[in-house]
Amino acid sequence: MLALLLLAALQSPTPDYPSRVEIRRTAHGVPHILAEDMGAMGYGLAWAQLEDHGPMVVLNLVRARGELSRLFGPDSLESDYTHVETHALAVATYSKLSADLRRVQEGWAAAVNRWVETHPAVYARYDLPTFTPHDVAALWVDEQVEPAVRRFQRAQARRRSAMEPVNRDNIGSNAWAFGPGRTTTGNPILLRNPHIGWRGDWYSTYYEAQITVPGVVNFYGDFRVGFPFYFNGGFNEALGWATTNNGPDLEEVYALRLDPARANHVLFDGGSIPLERKVLSVRVKRGARVVTEQRTVWRTALGPVIDRTDTEVHVLKSPGWEEYRKAEQFLAMMKARNLAEWTAAMAMRAHTESNLTYADRDGNIFYIWNAALPQRPHAPLGEAAAVPAATTDDVWTTLYPLDALPQLLNPPTGYLQNENDPFHFTNVESPIDSAQFPPPDFPAPEMRLRSQLGVALVTSQDMVSVDDVIRLKHSTRMLAAERMV
Repeated sequence: MLALLLLAALQSPTPDYPSRVEIRRTAHGVPHILAEDMGAMGYGLAWAQLEDHGPMVVLNLVRARGELSRLFGPDSLESDYTHVETHALAVATYSKLSADLRRVQEGWAAAVNRWVETHPAVYARYDLPTFTPHDVAALWVDEQVEPAVRRFQRAQARRRSAMEPVNRDNIGSNAWAFGPGRTTTGNPILLRNPHIGWRGDWYSTYYEAQITVPGVVNFYGDFRVGFPFYFNGGFNEALGWATTNNGPDLEEVYALRLDPARANHVLFDGGSIPLERKVLSVRVKRGARVVTEQRTVWRTALGPVIDRTDTEVHVLKSPGWEEYRKAEQFLAMMKARNLAEWTAAMAMRAHTESNLTYADRDGNIFYIWNAALPQRPHAPLGEAAAVPAATTDDVWTTLYPLDALPQLLNPPTGYLQNENDPFHFTNVESPIDSAQFPPPDFPAPEMRLRSQLGVALVTSQDMVSVDDVIRLKHSTRMLAAERMV
């Protein structure tokens, strides 16, 4: 009965969202969405993105449903097999989300459906579904697990073929914060300077906007195309934050011995434990026909089986496995009015990584090396190796508490800076002691040229104005050239 009531609610007539939201754009096209309620805000933010990036927003929901292969063929099979499972988790956990977040997702889905309906020249050729709030909720489920699996499998392949890792261009960002004692106005200044490529694929296309629901939320920041909320940075009337990538080692791959006497069982904690068998179904366009294809996957209480030999299975244990509250945390951070409320939102731990640099109207500046970091009972063996595990004592079961992570509040010299290097020299006059955060769980100290330049710029003058910070951010100074020429 409960399932029928929920389905009926999701299929109820669309509320009159357009009459409750106003989209205003600046001369540069930046949308400012003023809405009477959270549902209308979700509708307005989606509509603004659809006006600018319609196909990408629509296809992102198709992707979240695991239906790209049905429309475009087998090139997206791997993505679809991942997303049919995460979509099922989004459906199962939807009722656990806050009412505010569910309203946003309802409005978003309604906007996409209306956009498709009113643009038949673009979308009528495709057999698109009627999108639901579940599809929107599925955008945030387990997003970091699939990359972790690929890293392990690539490392295994390299080990077997004696190949060296492939070097990639660094992708990162800069973040600075100046306390009130370092600014000409006596108010903190926060700089967010993201460095993400213009690839135009999932996750990578930034979207600047302001969302306002009076008395509920008023946030200006960078979103991502195709997502109502995606963790980046921005500000409300009371506080703001910036993010930079930090790449913590969060996942572990464990090797569990197969029981030779019982098929599809592992030996663990002194017993023979059955693997959970799941059959995933995906609809695939093959020529002129659409057929159903299936894949069998195996799961354990620790996490998914990602590799298998004749004698053991390799299981990925990740703090992000079955995590569905990421957008919930983002919304709580957007609503926060002070440092205590903001750190309480961070304590959800749904966002599992990133350096965060923070400033607020109370005069605080704050940095945290954020990570849902496992407290491992063993040394990590690297990307290519699986850690043998026979009992619960062999695997990690807890995370480092948020207040046990590297962080710095209001350093005496009044600045914070991060350019994707580890946390140690966020403020060079108040370094974070590496002895308190030793490898291998935490990274070793490192200060590359971009960080060295960042420190030189933020300490180049005793007091700064907003114009000074903008000028320093656009500095063309290059330390490599100075040291090599």
